Amino acid sequence: MEKNVKFRMSQINLKQFAILSERIPDNPLNMNTQIKFGCDINHHIIVCDFSLELLSDDSKLLICELECAFEIEANDWEQLKNKDGNKMIVQRNILEYISVQTIGTMRGVLYTKTEKTPYSIFIIPPINVSAMNIEDMEIDINVVD
Repeated sequence: MEKNVKFRMSQINLKQFAILSERIPDNPLNMNTQIKFGCDINHHIIVCDFSLELLSDDSKLLICELECAFEIEANDWEQLKNKDGNKMIVQRNILEYISVQTIGTMRGVLYTKTEKTPYSIFIIPPINVSAMNIEDMEIDINVVD
């Protein structure tokens, strides 16, 4: 059963940004993306880390890595715990939704960071996060305060 969870984006952290080539080559460009998730149990936070590489052939032209933290409402956080209370299950639909929010934030960061450069023409295309094989995230809750 899918659960609805109330949350808010609580932090944006640009972990890495670099333009590695001053000009964009004429040959076709490729884009590599990667998405990862983490958790801060004590602060009710799910973290989404999205990285992007813009490539021409095998050389990297631009790299960007962004981390967005999402604070889960306290009552909803408790609902993510299993019946034994020793694990949390963050369902795929929740992770996909925060992925969409993080990718949208990356679009804005990329626009701002590439303004007045040749890379300002590059816009992250629509990404089907449902096709990214995101699975439920299981978290052990064996935290010592």
